[in-house]
Amino acid sequence: VKLNPAAKPHKEIDMKVADDSPNAKSFSGPGIYKFDGEDKLSICFGTAARPTEFKTKEDFSAFVFELKRAK
Repeated sequence: VKLNPAAKPHKEIDMKVADDSPNAKSFSGPGIYKFDGEDKLSICFGTAARPTEFKTKEDFSAFVFELKRAK
Protein backbone atom coordinates (compact mmCIF):
# COMPACT_ATOMS: atom_id res chain seq x y z
CA VAL A 1 0.00 0.00 0.00
CA LYS A 2 1.25 3.47 -0.91
CA LEU A 3 -0.44 6.63 0.41
CA ASN A 4 -0.34 10.19 -0.88
CA PRO A 5 -2.13 12.29 1.78
CA ALA A 6 -1.17 15.55 0.05
CA ALA A 7 -3.07 14.75 -3.17
CA LYS A 8 -6.02 16.96 -4.09
CA PRO A 9 -9.01 16.90 -4.25
CA HIS A 10 -8.85 13.48 -2.53
CA LYS A 11 -6.06 11.71 -0.70
CA GLU A 12 -4.69 8.87 -2.85
CA ILE A 13 -4.01 5.22 -2.09
CA ASP A 14 -2.43 2.62 -4.37
CA MET A 15 -2.73 -1.05 -3.50
CA LYS A 16 -1.16 -4.17 -4.92
CA VAL A 17 -2.40 -7.54 -3.70
CA ALA A 18 0.08 -10.40 -3.42
CA ASP A 19 0.12 -13.11 -6.09
CA ASP A 20 -0.81 -15.74 -3.50
CA SER A 21 -3.95 -13.97 -2.23
CA PRO A 22 -7.00 -16.27 -2.35
CA ASN A 23 -9.48 -13.40 -2.81
CA ALA A 24 -7.91 -10.82 -5.11
CA LYS A 25 -4.86 -12.46 -6.62
CA SER A 26 -2.55 -9.93 -8.29
CA PHE A 27 -5.11 -7.08 -8.07
CA SER A 28 -3.51 -3.68 -8.41
CA GLY A 29 -5.63 -0.60 -8.18
CA PRO A 30 -5.51 3.12 -7.65
CA GLY A 31 -7.86 4.62 -5.12
CA ILE A 32 -8.90 7.54 -2.97
CA TYR A 33 -9.54 7.65 0.75
CA LYS A 34 -10.92 9.89 3.46
CA PHE A 35 -11.36 9.85 7.20
CA ASP A 36 -14.77 10.78 8.57
CA GLY A 37 -14.07 11.81 12.14
CA GLU A 38 -11.94 9.48 14.24
CA ASP A 39 -13.95 6.30 13.72
CA LYS A 40 -14.58 5.85 9.99
CA LEU A 41 -12.35 5.37 6.94
CA SER A 42 -13.82 5.34 3.41
CA ILE A 43 -11.82 3.94 0.50
CA CYS A 44 -12.78 3.79 -3.17
CA PHE A 45 -10.66 1.67 -5.51
CA GLY A 46 -10.79 1.72 -9.28
CA THR A 47 -10.06 -1.35 -11.35
CA ALA A 48 -8.21 0.67 -13.99
CA ALA A 49 -8.35 4.44 -13.38
CA ARG A 50 -8.29 6.33 -10.09
CA PRO A 51 -11.86 7.15 -8.99
CA THR A 52 -12.92 10.77 -8.67
CA GLU A 53 -15.77 10.18 -6.21
CA PHE A 54 -16.71 7.81 -3.41
CA LYS A 55 -19.25 5.77 -5.37
CA THR A 56 -19.47 2.12 -6.42
CA LYS A 57 -20.07 1.88 -10.16
CA GLU A 58 -22.61 -0.57 -11.59
CA ASP A 59 -19.95 -2.05 -13.87
CA PHE A 60 -17.64 -2.47 -10.82
CA SER A 61 -14.97 -0.23 -12.37
CA ALA A 62 -14.93 1.41 -8.93
CA PHE A 63 -16.00 0.11 -5.55
CA VAL A 64 -16.27 1.69 -2.10
CA PHE A 65 -15.89 0.17 1.29
CA GLU A 66 -16.04 1.71 4.74
CA LEU A 67 -14.16 0.66 7.83
CA LYS A 68 -15.45 1.59 11.28
CA ARG A 69 -13.46 1.42 14.49
CA ALA A 70 -14.80 -1.17 16.89
CA LYS A 71 -15.84 0.28 20.20
